[in-house]
Amino acid sequence: MEEDVTVEEFADYVRFMRQSVQMTQRQLGEAIGFERRTIMNWENGKSLPFDIYAVIESIRNEVKLRIKYKAHEKSQDYS
Repeated sequence: MEEDVTVEEFADYVRFMRQSVQMTQRQLGEAIGFERRTIMNWENGKSLPFDIYAVIESIRNEVKLRIKYKAHEKSQDYS
């Protein structure tokens, strides 16, 4: 069973994950299918998505993809 996520926890998660890969709110929104204002509202604790766990998964997948891409770029630099 999934635990409830508070507004503050979700806001911190979105901000931390986005900033960990140097994305803007607009870039994250475009990557996961939301407007920049929606991302801003989430990070400011003003709203939560309807399906919070689907959004958490989308953000996690986007961040993983960007980390893999950056690692691949670095490995190409050493070739």
